[in-house]
Amino acid sequence: MTTGRTVPLLVGCLVGIIGVIGSMLVFAERIDWQNCITLNVNVSTEKRDVVKELAKDFTDTRPVVDYRCGRVKVEALNSGEAAEYFRTNGWRNTEFSYPDVWLPSTSMWAAHVEHIVGEDLFDGEDDSITQSPLVIAMPRNQAEVVTKKYGNLDWSVLEKLSAPDFRWADLGHPEWGKFTMGKDKPTLSSSGLAATVAAHHAATGSPAELTLEDVDDDAVRTWLGGLERSVTHYSDDSVVFLDNLYREDENNEAPYIEAMVMQEQLAYRYNTGAFSDGRKAPKNPFVAFQPSDNPVVLDHPFFVVSHGDEDEQNKRQLAAQFREFLLDDEQQERFQEEGFRDSQGVATEKLATTVGSERELSTPSLRTPTGEVIDRILANWNEVRVRGKVHLLLDVSGSMGYPISKDDPRTKLDVVKSAVQGVLEKLDDEIKVSVWTIDPESPIREPLEPAGEVRDALIEKVNSLEPSGAESTPLFSVTRSAYEGLRGDSGKNEFRAIVLLTDGESQGESTSAEAELFDTIASDAAREDEDNGRSVHIFTVAYGEHAKKEVLEELATTTNGRMYKAGQTINDGDGNDGDIDKVLRSVFSHF
Repeated sequence: MTTGRTVPLLVGCLVGIIGVIGSMLVFAERIDWQNCITLNVNVSTEKRDVVKELAKDFTDTRPVVDYRCGRVKVEALNSGEAAEYFRTNGWRNTEFSYPDVWLPSTSMWAAHVEHIVGEDLFDGEDDSITQSPLVIAMPRNQAEVVTKKYGNLDWSVLEKLSAPDFRWADLGHPEWGKFTMGKDKPTLSSSGLAATVAAHHAATGSPAELTLEDVDDDAVRTWLGGLERSVTHYSDDSVVFLDNLYREDENNEAPYIEAMVMQEQLAYRYNTGAFSDGRKAPKNPFVAFQPSDNPVVLDHPFFVVSHGDEDEQNKRQLAAQFREFLLDDEQQERFQEEGFRDSQGVATEKLATTVGSERELSTPSLRTPTGEVIDRILANWNEVRVRGKVHLLLDVSGSMGYPISKDDPRTKLDVVKSAVQGVLEKLDDEIKVSVWTIDPESPIREPLEPAGEVRDALIEKVNSLEPSGAESTPLFSVTRSAYEGLRGDSGKNEFRAIVLLTDGESQGESTSAEAELFDTIASDAAREDEDNGRSVHIFTVAYGEHAKKEVLEELATTTNGRMYKAGQTINDGDGNDGDIDKVLRSVFSHF
């Protein structure tokens, strides 16, 4: 029964509700739903997919700032490349938008950038949206052997494995040969940078925070050089290594590298089959060791960037809303589904089980060095890093003069010349490089010289190339000549490689040429000398549908290189690794 006193109360409530609804309608009518505030977010490549999905979900909530709708636009870029754009003000010369928010893998990049430019650009150094510890990842078969001998795999054990006289035979497996490691370049990769910082900690006896005096110690550089000695390949991105390892795993081949330092999240993706078309787990998955002697956690910060945009204050409010959205439980679970830990460093049971790690980080992460110390660490690495010699062998047979498509009059060789110029422009100055042509009539045989000294001359030489009129293509004999020129004693911390690019097959050369090349390679593989055993790696590029992929695959596999399949254009053919520009960038990222 309704009393007399209840009726006014109900009426008052209804009036209040109507008032609130009315206020909301007035507020909604004032909102500009057309002229939205756009928050440009640049994210590290390993978070690209999940952050893009979450940005769409956030935009779908219809956020509002200052009576204007908000939206988030996400672009992905390697953290080291993004840092370079900040250091050089290079955003204006790229296809990427200048970020309002930057989500790199580690805050070490921001410390280095601010040191170089001499001003504060970023807010939010302590704001992780997810975390992923640095781990030493080793295929399970090798990891079981190492742990049986040494227990946990940490930096001190990794240094023992990298010693010049160490062989897997010492641990009962002569068939594995010499210990080899793959590493990301610290100038470009977050894992590479974090690994190099952690190695400096190990070399100095693990101080809580590195100082300039620590990293300037000659003994530290010596220790670091010893560790780098085992690196057979560098890369701009660990994905290159993981893709190669998965392919070898499918073929039941021994891994061409036996350890990598990477984010735990990448080890999880590898073990869950992310690098196969059917999400099939590898037969020899990674065991991910968190080094107890020098733990580093990639903190995945949320940086708000200062750059004087007229909408900067509104964008900061929108960024705060987006950050809170990412930290909500539902979104944190999305990060965890991709193999990351949550913002406090807690892993799911599935992640811990998949890579063999603990759910909670038991040891605090080492402190982030100052930007000045990071700069000196990178200088140290550049001093002791593995350097190399690279022969680039280019097929210039008549078929390279064919147009790349009905609608594009450029020849195949035109596109190759442009791609070669691109990689030569970015090749480290100290790498010794040469260009040879597979042409029996007017061959080019440039000597191996540091890229910094011959870059312009090589580019000019390449751009002058024309398709050969010769009827023969001495593919195997030219490759053998290049191979033999790279044999013999190598300098300390040096690799040797051949990049062979061809659109066809061997023609008009001796029938024994192929066998002689493989015999030469086999004779190297049989030697136990550390500088000669399989020390020349051949990377082959099968360019277009007529290249003989089987023999190119065998050449690469036999020498612990890799074969790439390149299309003539971006969408040319199924099963390609990409167009020739992308493929050559991937090949040269090893150097």
